[in-house]
Amino acid sequence: MGHKVINLFARLFLGGMFLFLGTDLVFNWSYTSDVVKKHFEFVQGHHTGFFESIYTIADSILPIWLVFFLVICLLFGILLILGIKQRLISGVLFILTLFFGFFYHPFWLLEDAERLEEMIDLWMYLGLLSALLYCFSATFEKKPRPDTENKS
Repeated sequence: MGHKVINLFARLFLGGMFLFLGTDLVFNWSYTSDVVKKHFEFVQGHHTGFFESIYTIADSILPIWLVFFLVICLLFGILLILGIKQRLISGVLFILTLFFGFFYHPFWLLEDAERLEEMIDLWMYLGLLSALLYCFSATFEKKPRPDTENKS
């Protein structure tokens, strides 16, 4: 029983967080897009070569990225709270959070205070990843093996 209660709270908290992020993005669209654009410009200034071109492309389609992120947060947040396709939803959110964490917080390119701030943000993403990994693994049920049943 305890495992199911922990799983329920994990789904409620994680799904609620993604749902909150999505609704915040809807109600503060211009502010959020400005903040993300400024952060992209800041990070883009520290990239060279291949990564610079990726950030240039990502910056040019920023509204599409934000709409994609909005849909994922709202839809997957609701599905995670309800426990529908929990393994699939938490797996997809894990991969996207991992990608966005390293893409949006490249602390290894920065120095001093900027580096520390981005590293702290990345550690928060890693904490979120561990919770998503728990939700992913919580869906695996232990089933008795047929060869260990009592034979009478």
